Amino acid sequence: MRRKTVAKYLLVIILSAVSVASNALWGIFTLGYGYRLPPLVISPPTLTISEEKSTDGSWTLNWTAASPSATTSIYYTYILEESAGGGAFGEVYRGSGRSKTIKGKRINTEYYYRIKACMGHFCSAASTAKKVRLEYEHPSTLSGIPANSASGSFTVRWSMSNTKTAELQRKIPGSSRWTTIVGRGRTSSKVETNLAPGTYSYRLTRYSRRPRVAKGRGRHRGNRPPMKKVIKTEASKSVIVAKPGKPSFLKVPASTTDDIAISWGKASHATQYWVQQQLGGGGYTNLYKGTARAKTVAPRPGRYRYRVRGCRGGYTETTCSSWRDSEYSNVTMARPTAPKISGKSALSDGSFSLSWPAIHNANSYRLYRYQAGYGSGNYGAGKEIYKGASRSFPQENLGDGNYQYRVVACYNNACSKESSGTSTSVLGKPAAPDGIRITN
Repeated sequence: MRRKTVAKYLLVIILSAVSVASNALWGIFTLGYGYRLPPLVISPPTLTISEEKSTDGSWTLNWTAASPSATTSIYYTYILEESAGGGAFGEVYRGSGRSKTIKGKRINTEYYYRIKACMGHFCSAASTAKKVRLEYEHPSTLSGIPANSASGSFTVRWSMSNTKTAELQRKIPGSSRWTTIVGRGRTSSKVETNLAPGTYSYRLTRYSRRPRVAKGRGRHRGNRPPMKKVIKTEASKSVIVAKPGKPSFLKVPASTTDDIAISWGKASHATQYWVQQQLGGGGYTNLYKGTARAKTVAPRPGRYRYRVRGCRGGYTETTCSSWRDSEYSNVTMARPTAPKISGKSALSDGSFSLSWPAIHNANSYRLYRYQAGYGSGNYGAGKEIYKGASRSFPQENLGDGNYQYRVVACYNNACSKESSGTSTSVLGKPAAPDGIRITN
């Protein structure tokens, strides 16, 4: 081993002497004969990097042996240089090895590297620069984000220590896109309220500035050193927001001849409710969406069933609880009651309109008119002048006389009695005389 070490240093000494001698000969031949000895030419090594993109701030560089390479492993020195973000190159390694592991990088930018080989005073040109891009995620400093949330309400907090400004981003369920929810500034918290169910992720980006001091140059001579931006994107933190609970009860009457009054209990952490109706074992149809916890419906006769679910953030399978079903409710219709009709008591042009209120269990109405001579109270038989679902009817150009109107409410063929009548007297203006006749 000693002999190899001694041989190595002897070879270095001999090569250095050759270098000095060649310089001297160069001067002699240049002065005496006008030409020089060629210098020793070293080909640059080929540089490779273990990865083109890094997320942990560590990577390894390797390079080939320099040429000529008969016994170069003994006396070549390799110099590795680095440039951060396209700035000036600085030395990061000098030695006889042919690999270097870089560790602990935290500033997200592109790092460039180049290598050159030297023997004594002779050095090769620098190799073609290779780059690696750092996309390091600093450990998250966010607090207040639970692993699971039943309500979807919590407060995200962070410290602004050693930070000029910060920006908070969020990724919502079903999306791969980060959206800024707190713009770059000095804010240090964000309140989240009633988030819809799903998985949410949060990440913080910090912006600061620090002195830019070149390696090996000492302190900046001016009053203030030049500053450079430092951007740190932290790793994300996630929370799973649960669906709201199911309403505690759903109540409907077992049977009714009137409207159906539906009510349901509160669902934990729900902000909305979704009610559906089923008739006679068929499919369910939407009946109500909103914040109330009661609903009255006036259905036609049949066998009904209802269901309700609690929701938060929309009416979908992913934002709502499971359904709570009701028992069956049988609706049978009683004979409708007679409505109260209104009109005009007297008029001269024979035109007016009749109207009546809705009857909850009626789906059509029939209007009858009775007529008597003017000044007479003897009405003849009634005549049906309207049949349909409308609750008003116009009368136009009636002749002189007394009229009475009555209305009947019906559900299909089951009808009420006639209402009490409303009477109208029509007396037109007298016509102008044909002329004047004088008799003795």
